[in-house]
Amino acid sequence: MQQSPEPLEVDIVRRSTREILRGLGMIGSQSDANGLTLTQLHILSEIDKDAEITGARLSFLLNLDRSTISRTLRGMIGMGLVTKIEDPADRRLQRLGITPAAKTLLEDARGYSKRQIHEILFHLSPDERKAVICGLELYAGAIRKEQHLEAFTFRMIEPRDNPKMAKICRDTMLTFGVSGCNSSASDPEMDNLSEAYSAPNSEYWVILHGRKLVGGGGFMQLKGGDRTVCELQKMYFTEEVRGMGLGNRLLRLLLERMQACGYKACYLETVEAMTSAQRLYEAFGFERLKQPMGNTGHSVCNVWYAKMIRD
Repeated sequence: MQQSPEPLEVDIVRRSTREILRGLGMIGSQSDANGLTLTQLHILSEIDKDAEITGARLSFLLNLDRSTISRTLRGMIGMGLVTKIEDPADRRLQRLGITPAAKTLLEDARGYSKRQIHEILFHLSPDERKAVICGLELYAGAIRKEQHLEAFTFRMIEPRDNPKMAKICRDTMLTFGVSGCNSSASDPEMDNLSEAYSAPNSEYWVILHGRKLVGGGGFMQLKGGDRTVCELQKMYFTEEVRGMGLGNRLLRLLLERMQACGYKACYLETVEAMTSAQRLYEAFGFERLKQPMGNTGHSVCNVWYAKMIRD
């Protein structure tokens, strides 16, 4: 788990990205290669790679709204660059294709881009090129992950979420061998989280992918502790979304909400088997404790963390 980026790192990446885009001629409305707009070139490239692609898929891949994609496609069809093909299995679906003329323009643009980048890389040693390629691949991967996260919605828990969220919590705990009367699986509020976290200075947030609930987490004042200390509680996710960065985003949100509620410190407890969770907590500055705080009643938990969140 990476540490939170420093402001200077953010500024360097912003400046370098801006210089790359300017240097490659990617901030104007048109490509230097053949007069097509950059959006048109991106659309042709994606259609060329995927014979099953639709307008909706293009909108997601290019991070453009549907109306922009539809308007641009209409223009490209009129220019004789793009075709629409009805899906024989479902006439409501229309697949996209590119014409031979568009293929020629696309190959010209790719050749221009390759020559341009070749000349730039010529100024670097082989080791420097490897470093640039590695860094760009990592950066592009992080961008893809962030784009994917935009498909998820975060909101406060509602009564209708209770059964699904309770199941996610219990299923996750069982996966890591946590069960019994001394674990949070047996907490009386587990089956009615929306009511439990409606108390003052308590919140529980859930995450949805479309209409599907895929995780959540919350906080409330630490039982048996100082009123300025809250406990991070029941932060769990379905198996298919673990490792996607949702924990990072949710924890950041919860820490902000804790501060807004006036808490000065956050405590949490977990088990040794949840190693990924521990890496997340440590990346956010949580420090491991030698003994538990408060009186949660969760004796099955054998790893404890705390973090100051405000002075």
